[in-house]
Amino acid sequence: MGMTFGRLAELYIEKYAKHHTKRWQDTQDNFTRHFSRWSQLDVSSIKRAEVQDWVDDLAANSGIYLANRCHDTMRAVINWGIKREYVLPPNPCIGIDRYKMRPRDRFVQPGEELERLAAAINAEPNRTMRDFFWMCIYTGARRSNVLTMRWEQIDFTLRIWKITDTKNGDVQFVTLTYEALDLLNKRKLDTGGDWVFPSGRLPGKPFGHPRFAWARILKRANIQDLRIHDLRRTMGSYMAIMGVSPTIIGKALGHKSLQATAVYTRLTQEPVREAMQNALSVFQKGKVP
Repeated sequence: MGMTFGRLAELYIEKYAKHHTKRWQDTQDNFTRHFSRWSQLDVSSIKRAEVQDWVDDLAANSGIYLANRCHDTMRAVINWGIKREYVLPPNPCIGIDRYKMRPRDRFVQPGEELERLAAAINAEPNRTMRDFFWMCIYTGARRSNVLTMRWEQIDFTLRIWKITDTKNGDVQFVTLTYEALDLLNKRKLDTGGDWVFPSGRLPGKPFGHPRFAWARILKRANIQDLRIHDLRRTMGSYMAIMGVSPTIIGKALGHKSLQATAVYTRLTQEPVREAMQNALSVFQKGKVP
């Protein structure tokens, strides 16, 4: 009998993920939740058709994003196993039909929805969570970066937050708005330790996942289909609505490619409208100014 997928996954976590990925615990949790059907199977016995059925089932029951992500994970683990000669080719994940995903463009809508969300956040009894969600809005930073924000990363003089543990591995400098600075100054007065948002249960650790607080806030605000990451997109979307260029939006949010800011392009209409109005004024006057 050859190596089971469960054993290969254990080796992948221990020998690769823990040393080369930042959030290997998420991969381990993903194995527990979604890969149980493969754990006792010899990798060499897994058929492409079985993987396709699994991916299709995940898409139908848990969504196409999860289905594609699990397929990517399984393919990467088996490719790693082939490279290390733990298992033999071919990889049964190659040739699987994936699901085409549209870039998510959900953000907090200006006006009534924003007012409801703001009121719901302010009504949150947990101050750490209340401040956390406002910081996500004020900075447009990723949830993981805000949760692990350290006081040593904050330059109050230059009004800069230096993030060293970014998604792409580069250092990111986040410009701190006056609202963000005011919040930080208030927390600095009564928050000890290294973390801006410390855990209330584990001394010396940052706050964990805010999913329960977020669920309370959404219920209080009567808002559907809004994720914490959408707060980051809200900052970019509001900048686009104000006519800010995708280049500046990308710099503010720490994006490295124009593709990442493409979702905001459709919202950048004010400069277009102004240019069209100027063109019409020339047309109406019958002469070039």
